[in-house]
Amino acid sequence: MFAKSTEAGAQWTDVSAATLIVTAPMLIGFLVFQRQFISSFMHSGIKG
Repeated sequence: MFAKSTEAGAQWTDVSAATLIVTAPMLIGFLVFQRQFISSFMHSGIKG
């Protein structure tokens, strides 16, 4: 990603787009399965 840097610096539009592409599916998955994540933590006995 940073190998595409120019003399003026990194191409921040490409970096931002790649970051969104990587993080969006994880965020959507968490939001969809949030109840299952929380209930599995509660049933596993993790105290926090």
